[in-house]
Parts: sequence; structure tokens; C-alpha cells
Amino acid sequence: MRVIYLLAIGALFLMCCSANRLQVPRVKSRIELEYPLEAQVKHLEGEVLLAAFVTRDGKVDAVELLESSGHAELDSGALNYARTIEFEPGRVDDRPVDAWSRLLLRYRLTEVPFETQKWLQDVRHYQKEAANTLTAEERSKNLRKLYNNYRGLVLYIQHHPDVSINTAIRKVITPEIDRRYQLFWLEIPAAFAVFDDFLLRYPDSDLRSKVEQDLLSELLDAKHRLARSASSSPRKTERLAEMGIALETRLREQSPQIEFLHR
Repeated sequence: MRVIYLLAIGALFLMCCSANRLQVPRVKSRIELEYPLEAQVKHLEGEVLLAAFVTRDGKVDAVELLESSGHAELDSGALNYARTIEFEPGRVDDRPVDAWSRLLLRYRLTEVPFETQKWLQDVRHYQKEAANTLTAEERSKNLRKLYNNYRGLVLYIQHHPDVSINTAIRKVITPEIDRRYQLFWLEIPAAFAVFDDFLLRYPDSDLRSKVEQDLLSELLDAKHRLARSASSSPRKTERLAEMGIALETRLREQSPQIEFLHR
């Protein structure tokens, strides 16, 4: 989805120094502003006003939210982005000093639908980068982008529950996960597979807890989908029952405390 963004910067104040002698911190380098995929799928737009404390060596030491966009996804993305910016430090009498600066991030979308091929390209890229990066920070950054793409997939499926999306899902998961869910590929959209694949590939990720929650949620949602399908198509009862058992088995493996009631 194409994104249009603007960045505006201005000084807030300088600690323990005269404001009229201050040369404000200025952006030295920045990475492209990333529009959170969840926000894109939900068509969220807005402005986020931040305060960034820039040290005398040009690093962002702290970021505060001054005015929310009204959307948690955009606010969180803006806070994370601000921490990546490198500044020319503020100066007083040509001497570098610690100073605050304001950042105004504007998130605007052009109307472009979810593109399966673009999603595939992005997922493969982040998987490759996560496997090849040398530092923990770079790996974590790529895994977060990968996770955002998986969350975007879930939101897309909620509005377009077409089983054909499984063709794309199967292209980015391991053979082990593909075999685990072979009963489902022709029956229901299987977003749960990408979260299970994430846990298999990246068991030590700091996103593990979130991904586990997403996996449970998607498995439970799939179980409900199967129940609705069974009531509308009695001829599929046996196959759907087998799929339901497979889901319950995986749910118990992931969360042993879950209890199922059978009528």
C-alpha cells in the first residue's frame, strides 16, 4: 500500500540554557517512515506530535507522546520511528548541548488494495534479513516488520475470507508447518499457519508472547469457522471433525489449560 508522509521538526526548549541562543537540533539522517501494516489495512490516518530529547552527540535519548493520532497503531509506530533518527545536536554559542525537539509525523494513505505479491515479497525479504543479520537489534527490527505483515494478513482475511490466500501462505512457511496443516489448505483461510511458523523459526524472539497469543486466537477462530461450516454442510461432517481434532490437539500443545466442551 502506497504511503505519503511528511516530517516537521521544531525546537521545544533547552535544559538550563537561554532559548534565544539555541540552535535547534536538526535531522542528520533518517530511515524511511514505516506505515504500520495494521494501520494500512484498517485505513487509519492521523498526525502524531512527539517530543524527542536529543543528546549532544546527536542521539535520541527519550521520546514522549505530546498529541496522539487517536490510533494506538500509529502512535506506537511513530514512537519507534523517532528513536531511529540521527540528529545534528542543538547548539548554544556553537557548543553542542542536550536539547528537546518536536516531531510532527503525518500518516496519509492512498487507496491501494492488499497486494498478495507485494505481501509475499515483503515477507520473504524480512525472513531472509532476519536469517542473515549480524546484530540482535537488526534481527529484532526485521522480525517486528515480519510480524506486522502477518498481522496485516489476519486483518485482510477478516474482510476477505477467501481460501485462495492459502496459496501465498504456503509459499512462506516451512515444510513442517505445511504438513501440519495439510487438512486445511482447501477448506479455510489458515492465517494461524504463519504464526506457528514464526514460533518454529524464531523461538527466542522477544515477540514470542504476542505471537503465541495470535496463534491461539487464530486457532480458536478457525475452530469456530469449522463449526459454522459443519452446520451448513452435513456432507463434510467427517472431514471437518478430523480438522477440528487437529486444531484441538495443536491448541492443547500450545496452551494445555484450554478445556473443550463437546456436546
